[in-house]
Amino acid sequence: MKRKLTVGDQLYFFSSVSYLTSCDVTVVKVGHKWATLSNGQRIELGEWVDKDVGYPPVGRCYENIKEYQDEVSLRTAWDTFRGTLPWCPPKGMTLADITSIKEIIGKYPKS
Repeated sequence: MKRKLTVGDQLYFFSSVSYLTSCDVTVVKVGHKWATLSNGQRIELGEWVDKDVGYPPVGRCYENIKEYQDEVSLRTAWDTFRGTLPWCPPKGMTLADITSIKEIIGKYPKS
């Protein structure tokens, strides 16, 4: 759950479709379920995602472009890490090693 939005808040809108531009936006209206942005899109208040029933999301808002870039960097690093994992445990890895890794990863909620 993201923070509560108010009119005038500045956000960064990332577009996941080619017909919209990713850009800085301002919140122009806040309702019970949605906030309307200066680019005409509206986002759901809980997760700041532009999603209408029956359609895939066309964008998502972040506090600023740095937050967006940090998420992209994290996902890229995770994908790279996952790609390095072999099908079988590396020679010399122990059950204790796997348990430690599971404990580290297990303390974060699944998304």
